Formats: sequence, C-alpha cells, structure tokens
Amino acid sequence: MTSYTGKEISSLRIGTVTAVRGRRIEITVDVDKNDSSLIFQGEIISNVSIGSFLVVRRGYAHLVVQVEEEELVENNAWENSAYQRDVDRNTRILKTILLGEFETDTSVSRFQTRFISGPQTSPLIGNIAYLASSEQASKIYVSTSEPGTQITIGRLASDSSIPISLDINSIFASHIGIFGNTGSGKSHSLCQLYTQLFESLNKIPNATQRLSSTRFILFDFTGEYSTDSTDSILCDDEFKSVYGISKNARWRGQPLNSPIPLNIEILDDTDFWVDILEADSSTQRHFVRKALSIPLDSIDIEMMTRDFAHLYFKGRFNNEVNVNFLFSIIHNIHETTHDENDTFREDLHELKASLKFDSDSQCYYIRTERKDIYHPTHAFKKYIDDFFDRHFSQTSTTELTALDTIRLKFNLTSLGFAYIELMKVADLSSILARLDARIHTLFTWFKFTSEDIHDQHTLSIINLKDTYFDERQLIPLIITRAAYNEQKKLSKSQQSHLNIIIDEAHNILSLKKGFENNSLHDTRLKVFEEIILEGRKLNTFLTIISQRPADIDPSIASQLHHYFLHRLGSLDDLECVKNSVLFLNRNSFEAIPSLSCGTCIISGTSVRIPAIVKIDELPEGRRPGTATIDLVKLWGLAPDSPEDSVTSAANSADIQDSQADIQDSHSTADDS
Repeated sequence: MTSYTGKEISSLRIGTVTAVRGRRIEITVDVDKNDSSLIFQGEIISNVSIGSFLVVRRGYAHLVVQVEEEELVENNAWENSAYQRDVDRNTRILKTILLGEFETDTSVSRFQTRFISGPQTSPLIGNIAYLASSEQASKIYVSTSEPGTQITIGRLASDSSIPISLDINSIFASHIGIFGNTGSGKSHSLCQLYTQLFESLNKIPNATQRLSSTRFILFDFTGEYSTDSTDSILCDDEFKSVYGISKNARWRGQPLNSPIPLNIEILDDTDFWVDILEADSSTQRHFVRKALSIPLDSIDIEMMTRDFAHLYFKGRFNNEVNVNFLFSIIHNIHETTHDENDTFREDLHELKASLKFDSDSQCYYIRTERKDIYHPTHAFKKYIDDFFDRHFSQTSTTELTALDTIRLKFNLTSLGFAYIELMKVADLSSILARLDARIHTLFTWFKFTSEDIHDQHTLSIINLKDTYFDERQLIPLIITRAAYNEQKKLSKSQQSHLNIIIDEAHNILSLKKGFENNSLHDTRLKVFEEIILEGRKLNTFLTIISQRPADIDPSIASQLHHYFLHRLGSLDDLECVKNSVLFLNRNSFEAIPSLSCGTCIISGTSVRIPAIVKIDELPEGRRPGTATIDLVKLWGLAPDSPEDSVTSAANSADIQDSQADIQDSHSTADDS
C-alpha cells in the first residue's frame, strides 16, 4: 500500500474518537468499516485489527495510536423492525494507546514527515481516525534518514505490505544481539543484515579507499561462512578474506591454510604474555617482564645454561623434581637453538639416569661403570662440561624465529628464578608447559609481520571449525585483544570503525568455565566486557549470535543496543531476555516462544516500538549452510517427492482441506 494525501484519504476513514482517558483512546468504528479488508487505489489492504496503527487528525496535528483491544457494544435502543438495519445492532469499539505524532522534518534537504514518540498533545472527542499507510507504519517503527542510508531486511509479520528498514548509522554503530533456538533462523538474520550492509557499501564510489579504515571480523565456529560452497555469502570475494587452518574446509579450491596476520610487535607486549600465560601473581608477572627484557644478543646461551647446571649440582636443590626441571630446560634450550639430534637425546637421558644424590654427604654424584664421580670434584665438572661441549659447541645452528626467541628467553629466565627461589619449580613448570602450548597455537594459526595488517579486505572471516577446545578459547581472545588495542591507537589519529561478529557466542562468552583455566576465562570476558562498555567511544562494536542467551555473561547481554529475538523456549533464556531487554513490551515478550522460523522481534534504541518482522529470504548462494536435513529425501522414503517436502506437505494439506469443504457443501446441498 502506498502513501496517500488529499481526498483519497477519506476512503480510509475508520471512525471517530469517542473517549479520551489520558493515553488510552477509544475509537468507535464506522458501521461500513467492519469488513476484514478494504480496497484502496486498486489494492486490497487489511482492515484495522489488533496491532494496527491509526492516524487521528486534530487540526494540523497527526496523532498516532495503536490498537491494543477491541470489543462490540450492543445498542440498547436497537429494535428488530423494518426501519432499523441489523448492522446497527452492535457498535465496534477500538481501545488504543497514544504513541506520538507525525511532524514535518525541516532538517533534511527535502521536507519529510517523521514520527516523534511520546504524546505531545491529545485528540479531542469527535476527531476522525484513519488507517495508517504502509510508509507511515514503517516510519513509526524505525527512524527515517536520507535516501540510501537505510537497508530493508524484512516485512512486518502481520502486514507484508509494511517494509522494515533500518538506519545504517543507528544499527551498525551499536552492539547487536541475535538470539534464538537452533533452527529458528538467527543465522539467516545475521546474513541478511550484513549482506544488505555490504551491498550498500559496494555502491560507494572508490569503496576500497573509503573502507580502508573499516574492519569487520567474523568468528565462525561452524565453518558455515568460510567454504567454497559459501564463497558469495555476506559479500563478494573482493571484500573479504578467510583465515584458518583446516584439511577439510576448502577455500578457492584449495585446503584452507591461511594463518591469521598479526603485528609482530605484539610479541614484545608484556600484557599479552601475562594474559595468555595466565600469570596471576605479582611474582609470575615479574617473571614474564624479566624474561621479555633479556637481550639475547649480549648473552652466551651455552655458558649461561652450563653455569646454572653446575649451580644446581651443588646440592642446593636436592630433590628429584628440581633435577627433572633442570633437564627439561636443557632439552628445551637445545631443541630451540640446535638442529634435531638423536645423539643429544640419548646422551641427555644417559646423564639424567646416571646422576644420583647421596643423602649422607648431601651431594650429587655420577655413577659410571668404573667408579662414582662426586661433586664438586674436577672429574664431576669435566663430565658435565664434556656433555655441553659435544652438544652446545655453537651458540645456535638454526635460525631463530620470533617465537623461538620468546621461548628461549623464558627458558633461560626460569633457570635463574628457580635457583634463587623467586618461584617454585612447580609453578615455573606449569608456566613453561603453557608457554609451549601457546607457542604451538601461535605458530600454527598466526603469521607475524611488520607490514600494515590493515591493508587487507574489509571483512575477515576466522574459520575455527577445526580448532581444539583450548584453541577456540584462545584464538578469539588474541585476535580481539590485538584488534581492539590497535583500534585505540587509530581512533586517536583518524576515524576508524571496528565491528566484531561472534557466531555461536556462548563458546567464548559463557559464564561457565568448562575445562579451561579460570584465569584465561576471566581475561577473555574482561576484554569483551571492556568493549561492550567502552567500545562505543572507540568506534568498536560487537554483534553476538547465540542459541543460549542465558549462558552469555549478563554484563554483556544487558548492554546490547539492539536485539533480534527469534523463537526461544527455555525458561532460563526467556528470563534472561526479560531481564536484559529494556525495550520489550509485554505483548512482544509473550510472542517469543511461538515465533515461526525466520520471524524475529526487533527491539532497540533506534526501533521506537518492538517490531515482529519476517526476515526476507536471501537468494540461492547467499544463504548460510544451516538448512535442516530432509530425512525423507535422504532415506528415500519418497523418491519422487519434490525437493521442498515441507512446502509440498503443506500444499497437500491445504488441498485436502479444500476438498473436504467442497464435499461438505455438496452434502449440505443434497440434504436440502
């Protein structure tokens, strides 16, 4: 239905105002306007019903009311006679709520009407009420803006003639939450929302240059946005890059093997290592700072390792745990600085096996076939020195990478910290074990570079489908933390925009810790909490998608600006939505458990009243790969059935109902 002006509006008159009780307005419907539909300008439009908007004219003011209830009131003066019509027996009363009014917006280049929420004035008894046009109804839900700055993502579920368009600036300069049960259509809503955005951005002249300071990062835990079968999803190839390591996923015809680029300067960041190594105490943090400050260029690694080995054998640490720790460090240092050598492993094992501790004399000795060599004799020192001479003859036989250097610094520092008892050997061992695991993840998933990592595509998709549990907890933290810190620097010197999209967000934003360490879990939540609370000031925004909103940290879920709520059935999830979404009215909340697939309630700071929206379908090739499997087709139960078995079944049911109605009408005719 199009907009209307002038005399044409008289055909859409609904009735007159007959009661004003504050914001509660009662409208008596004209007797000829009780049909289910009306004909207007050659179109069949739905007549007024629950949820419809009416425009009440009071002079030059156009007041907006919404129908909440309706009732029939019997006319006591009506008589069953030839002089009175049966339609006059009951009067239809609409009970509405006053929402606001339309006014002319003179701030734009051409005059437009805009909806102002909140009652500015009240209608008078006898004012005429008209059915709102689809254009007017659309303006009631969302704010208007200049042409080209809106995206249309769907239609009002109760009236498909009313498009729901969202202002690009209002929706994408905000934190967004998309929640719904599995199969409710939340992935489709995400795709539709960002597909429309990227199509709008694609129309910008010199788009690549204009978007150089804009970054979108999508964490894809299921791989549905980053395979060859979805190469056109969200946007075209020239706008996006896909990163990740996977033998199964294929991107551009090849197995996905594209490490994530990170600025190499992050490896010198103390806070970065404190976070990922879970250094909780002040001593552990001091250990990290000390390790990173070692100038390897001025250190003889062989001599330093050898000297600490001799100090250990003085008997200061006379237990097996510390000896094991010493040999593990020697092994790590050799592994980092020298080529693989089977002889070294055999000799190290032989040295460790022959080394004993004499509890009576409180000193170490080496058991050989001929005799026992006790510390601190010259023979003992020579035995150890011979071992180092054979296997540490050169400082390094391999070229050290940035990660090798970090590992070497931590291992060398741990020798000194253990010897002077700044830290317990058990604590050092646990940190070094985490270091090896973290370095393995960094080496596998990241590419450290000194080049400008912003000279990339606008959208970066991180495929985390084939990650282990600890990797999927760590990688988003590293990427988000690095991108957010870089955004802090950029926003001071230039306008930039960072948007982080987290699909299946309960994987990393859940209050439940699962199998991971408390420290890493708390650090990750702290980073995302800072973004949700302070990110707006730094042009950084989150979009989170989850089927379990109750598991999301409440401090994050409650600070979102816009919500797309699909069907939710769990009482915990509904309670979370009730407590978190401040813009949700009672009627909208009660509709959440019964929403159909692809339908959601949009609520937020730029949506004046919650809208129940049927999201438009995306074309083939732009849809996420989340469709429910057709078991009838898979198992061959109906080999000749069409592909869309659900639609066919629904059509079949409609046909059967129609045939049954025809048979009933024939039977009635025969009986008469």
